[in-house]
Amino acid sequence: MKTKYLIFIFVLLASSHCLLELFANQLPANKNSLADLYKRGRLHLIPEIIIGDSTLPKEAILEIPVDITSDSEGNVYVLDQKANNIKKFDSSGKFVKTIGRRGSGPGDFDSPHHFTFAKDRFVVWDEDNFRICTLTSEGKFLKSIKSPMLGAWPDKLRSLPNGDIIIERLKLSFTDKPQDFSLEIFSPDLKLKKVFHSEKVWPYTYSKAAGKSLPAPFYFYIYWDVTPEGRIVMGFSEKNEIEIHDPFGGILFSFSHPYEPVKINEQDKKEFLDGITYVIDGRRAPYPDVYKKNTEFPKFKPAFFNILVDSQGNILVSRYRNNRDEDYRIFDVFNSDGNFISTVQFMGISSFPRNFDLIYFIKNYVWITDTDNDGLYKITKYRIAIS
Repeated sequence: MKTKYLIFIFVLLASSHCLLELFANQLPANKNSLADLYKRGRLHLIPEIIIGDSTLPKEAILEIPVDITSDSEGNVYVLDQKANNIKKFDSSGKFVKTIGRRGSGPGDFDSPHHFTFAKDRFVVWDEDNFRICTLTSEGKFLKSIKSPMLGAWPDKLRSLPNGDIIIERLKLSFTDKPQDFSLEIFSPDLKLKKVFHSEKVWPYTYSKAAGKSLPAPFYFYIYWDVTPEGRIVMGFSEKNEIEIHDPFGGILFSFSHPYEPVKINEQDKKEFLDGITYVIDGRRAPYPDVYKKNTEFPKFKPAFFNILVDSQGNILVSRYRNNRDEDYRIFDVFNSDGNFISTVQFMGISSFPRNFDLIYFIKNYVWITDTDNDGLYKITKYRIAIS
């Protein structure tokens, strides 16, 4: 009798183990760890909230969203360049209000292009008013500083946990000289504290035939983001190297990972040249062929073309792939210590937006601003799950 009882217990435990193993294959080992999810290598983005024209009041319709961020309470904010305002949504996706309007007065915007939420305030690059301004979380104007009308415009804004702001600037030369790239750290009241990094880059090259600077094909650049703890992640695509910095304490460590260089083919060249345009008589027109013939292409694409840091400090690196359809859907992912986790493919979405300012991680979710099948803008909150 005792032997039969022991056999029964053994079978029950074995069955329970099988069930637990099966259940573990359906759910992450730690539901709060994105790193555990990334180890699976193949993940699914499941839409939980979709915000679009049909769900929004007239004043909240998305016209040209250019940036997205969040505050510590989980509210989500979208900067709308054409509507000249900031749209606020709560964590459930419910529209709350708009902040700002078109104009040149305090708190007004004229084609705002980048922003961030820094501890208790918004910091906005207000492009056509040529200024960087700060507002309270409720939209009350605090301060602004002028930015030059030509060149050295902010290309990206991020905040540090203490409320400091990091501003990327790219100063165009409009000559045959390289451009000046810099990262500057400002205090919450917009006083320059430190030039964190600066170097010469070539995102534009001077064309003698065109008599002006044209976009350089597949150029090397410095891509960066900020971790939740306030470390600065800098990726150098020419060296295939990523550095982790303390904003005021210097470099902490660097790392790299092997990759397969991708050759530039004829289709790549054609698409790049077809995309070069300039403004004439208020409209965009393609450059004449004589200008395009002077464009020189490198043999290989850079090691990567952007990086993202998620809500838990993991680093997602966007590499060029031999299958170009995978460029904006597959990432090499590293933890906050620079250790390689996995190459991760995201399913359930055709591709991530090419503008990474429109992607924002909150916990195990990613908010993405893109367009629907009719070309209308929408915001989708995706849950990251095992595929």
